[in-house]
Amino acid sequence: MKEDAGNFRLKMYTVILMIISFYFSWLLVRHRGPKSASGTVPPLRAYWRPHGRATGVELLMASKAGSLDSVVSLIDRGAPAKYANNMGYTPLMFAAREGHKLIVEELLRQGANVNARNSHGGSALIEAAQNGHSSVVELLLKKGADVKQRKMGNGDTAFTFAAHKNDMESVKLLLDAGSDINAYDKEGKTAFLYTLEEGRKPMRDLLLERGADVNYAERDDNFGALMRAADWGDEDLTKLLISKGANVNSAGLWDKKTSLMRAAIGNRLGLLRILCEAGATLDLTHNDGKSAMMLAAEEGNVEIVKELLERGADVTIKSGWRHDGPTAEGLAEDAGKANVVALFKEHAKKSK
Repeated sequence: MKEDAGNFRLKMYTVILMIISFYFSWLLVRHRGPKSASGTVPPLRAYWRPHGRATGVELLMASKAGSLDSVVSLIDRGAPAKYANNMGYTPLMFAAREGHKLIVEELLRQGANVNARNSHGGSALIEAAQNGHSSVVELLLKKGADVKQRKMGNGDTAFTFAAHKNDMESVKLLLDAGSDINAYDKEGKTAFLYTLEEGRKPMRDLLLERGADVNYAERDDNFGALMRAADWGDEDLTKLLISKGANVNSAGLWDKKTSLMRAAIGNRLGLLRILCEAGATLDLTHNDGKSAMMLAAEEGNVEIVKELLERGADVTIKSGWRHDGPTAEGLAEDAGKANVVALFKEHAKKSK
């Protein structure tokens, strides 16, 4: 009899456990939220909603989709405005990325953290700036968004993203809010250098007007704006940069080539004259001990050599890092540039 009673209790316990298990399984299925953006189902805990309570995952998806009514309803049903997923992304970031200004406004009103960071260092402000949503940028700035935050990996700020996007309005707002106009990315380039490389003149002029450093150069090779202009043969840009205080004698970190040397090599006479008039030093030498005139002589650039001679460039300087190599005339001879050699000989006669 005792054995039968024990078996009966065991069966009852088993039935009770099965009922409880079935009930909780039903709850999880009944209240399971939507799939993530990747199509996979997030961890089970993200969907646990006792008594029909809304989840942060649902709020995240509604914020991304742009459904203000859904966002309000979900928050009313307990979804936390400060929710962040396992990568640190918040509903505010998703709404800012998509440019849903009214949702951004509502989330902030409900206590969302305007300066929350995700695992990549991104923020709502960075998301808005990166995607060209100037009205959202303006709203976030009014709510105290930090303009100095940098994204991990590339080091970009909201300002640099807006500049890359060519978003003039956001750039103005971010600069007014205290963004560093000379912030540089992992490549060592500022927004101003990118505008030059990409030919975006309106943004270039705006940044110059707002105080971009024309003498800033990439940290790994000291290759600055004026040297770029010299390589490109851009006389108008050269004049503009000089008018803004560009150092005409700045040189590359490793090759030590100045803008004058680059103009000489490229046979850019008009550009070379602009640099000379701006005070470029004629006889500086690069890392192999060659001056602008030597480089022009080797290339056979007669007009450049003639211009430099007329301006008083030193013909006696010897090349080589120990300055024990040939002069400009000797380099021209070695390179087989007979017309340049003849020019030096004629100059020597006139100098006697």
